[in-house]
Amino acid sequence: MHPRFLPVRPRAAAGVPGEFDNARPSNDVAVTGASLRAAVDAVLAGTTPEGPQQPSLGCGIKWKPGNEPA
Repeated sequence: MHPRFLPVRPRAAAGVPGEFDNARPSNDVAVTGASLRAAVDAVLAGTTPEGPQQPSLGCGIKWKPGNEPA
């Protein structure tokens, strides 16, 4: 599963949502969190993440009926 991550700058506009890393169920790339790390580092440095924004992939969290969060 690849949830969406949205780094946010304090007192500023929100960052751009994107992928966790390049790992996919269909490839042999190790899960590293590199894309999220680069985005967080850029936000902390007060800059914009480099490169094109890659959308997150995978399924969303599903809740069984009657088990949804309040």
